[in-house]
Amino acid sequence: MQVIYVGPWYIVALLAPLIFCPLALISRRSAPIISLILQSISLGIVLASLPFIATGKIIEVIAGKWLDLSSLGFVSYIAFRIDVLSWLMLFIITFIGLLIFIYSVGYMEHDPYVPRFWLFMLMFSGSMIGLVATDDMFLLFLFWEITTLSSFALIGHWVHYERALYGSIKALMLTGFGGLIMAIGLYILMVSAHTPLISVLFTKLNTLPPQVVSIAAALILIGIMAKSAQFPFFTWLPDAMEAPTPVSAFLHSAAMVKAGVYLYARFIPLFAQNLYVACGALAIFAITALIGAMYAAIESNAKRILAYSTISQLGYMLAAFALSSILLGLAPTVTGSLRTALLLLSGFAMLAGMLHLLNHALFKAALFLATGAVEHEVGTKDIDEMGGFIRQTPKLAAGFTICVLGLVGVPLFNGFISKWMIYQSLIGALIRNTSVTLLLLITLAILLFGTALTAAYGIRMIYGIFFGLSPKRLHAAEPPYVMLIPILILAAGVIFLGVWPNIALALFHIMPSPYAVTYVPPLSFIIIPVSFGTATSISMIYTAILFGIAILIGLFGFLSKAKLRTVSEPFIGGESLSIVIEHGVPKAKIRSESFFYEIKEVFTAVRRRINPDAAYHAFAKAFDGVSKGLRYLEAGHIVLYLGLIIIGVIIILAFL
Repeated sequence: MQVIYVGPWYIVALLAPLIFCPLALISRRSAPIISLILQSISLGIVLASLPFIATGKIIEVIAGKWLDLSSLGFVSYIAFRIDVLSWLMLFIITFIGLLIFIYSVGYMEHDPYVPRFWLFMLMFSGSMIGLVATDDMFLLFLFWEITTLSSFALIGHWVHYERALYGSIKALMLTGFGGLIMAIGLYILMVSAHTPLISVLFTKLNTLPPQVVSIAAALILIGIMAKSAQFPFFTWLPDAMEAPTPVSAFLHSAAMVKAGVYLYARFIPLFAQNLYVACGALAIFAITALIGAMYAAIESNAKRILAYSTISQLGYMLAAFALSSILLGLAPTVTGSLRTALLLLSGFAMLAGMLHLLNHALFKAALFLATGAVEHEVGTKDIDEMGGFIRQTPKLAAGFTICVLGLVGVPLFNGFISKWMIYQSLIGALIRNTSVTLLLLITLAILLFGTALTAAYGIRMIYGIFFGLSPKRLHAAEPPYVMLIPILILAAGVIFLGVWPNIALALFHIMPSPYAVTYVPPLSFIIIPVSFGTATSISMIYTAILFGIAILIGLFGFLSKAKLRTVSEPFIGGESLSIVIEHGVPKAKIRSESFFYEIKEVFTAVRRRINPDAAYHAFAKAFDGVSKGLRYLEAGHIVLYLGLIIIGVIIILAFL
């Protein structure tokens, strides 16, 4: 592929939000304007790069070396490399980020800490841009940690809320721990391959010892799991929902949690070198997809439902990328038409993951923004206290419903195509009868059950917020246009990519070697002919039937136990409501007869047994104990210090 070299000005403009973020502190009034300008500059550069990326070119910037590590056999450069995968992430960060910035102008208008909010939003946006654009592993880790620190500050933005501070510290500890483990893996690769450049590393993978590749891949996987809230590290994401809604929409649906997804996609050739790591990753991602959907089904806090839903959907897209790496790793072990089919399926799975990455950013950011707009009006996040807002907020309800349909995967909405492609990849690999058939079969069953739960809690959210009757008689109003327009634009994107997914897929397939994305199926509306052999038509039928059954099961589960006593009694999230007289006063009484309340006890019991929070608290307690013990070593006694120095010298001499 042709490489285009551009000057440092390109990166300065692209990283404008990070480089110039201190300007947000000038004044409260100018902070939003400056932030919108800086984010728009980055988006302009990304859009200007599209004609080159769409024609198969790669943009590179090398602005000189910044770390001379000749003693380790390499030099670290200020190097950036933008291909289709990087461009996709850049578009999500800058375009959706700009819409969220516009929304934030209205949402944060009366916040007392506005300049600080914009400072860290810009810092986060710029660091995410750098993370996905850099080709240098040292810089990648640097930007990775800046996203962690800025996320910590944004989650704890409302410092007077104890839960916000708890969520920020928890996110910092879990993602920071994962980042440090990942750094060890990156360091092993750099020292072994004698290069910090990711693009050069891939040309040397076959020359590295298999044990080194396996250890590095496993360590990097831990960092990915922590950053993208995968089991067992996912517990930080629901607690991060105490942050302002724009933070939840940007960091925890469109950008930060996608950093781990991006990194797995970027390192697919690395994971393909060790099938044990790749298969383990697929199992973890599938389990996460199911656990996230289960937790979302029993939650009543709207933002936490979306958080668990995000965890689940991240599992879907990571499962697609893990499948791509498995098939890419299996291809060299076979010959003939099977090898060709596995390579094509690997590319198809990667396309599915990339499309779901974009689709999820669109509908989930809109869902967070819409939920925040309702909360902004009524002062609660509990959907059991909401209801009947469709008459008061018809435009918001329309945008919210469209995005839920995209999340569920209803035809004509964007989630349908990407989920269909994920299932098609799994079934296509299953009928090839490879050595991982059992794992693929279990993964397919788990993801289909997750789809049923997604349909159930998605429809529950629509009914719980916009239909029925609020037990507290809450009243909402359409948000101001500065908050409403970004939601409607994202909802329009959900429909647009649902009808014309071909526009995105035609771009995504232009991935350079060694990603094996050499084929893109011609898509026309929702009819998808895929040339993977004679068994394809059968697998397509299986996929359509299974996907449809999963959605119908979710809808049936929502509707099956809903018993309305009279026509006048409202329908609130699947519960039946009756009016009772207590001491002469009429009161609303909810009967828990819905599907959700029947399975709530089962899922809650599972949740108690699968509670990674216990491990987190045990780790925090142990860390606190160690820190208290170390205090005694800093008592200010010179004799103690001299004694420790002597002991250290003796130990060193013993090993010489």
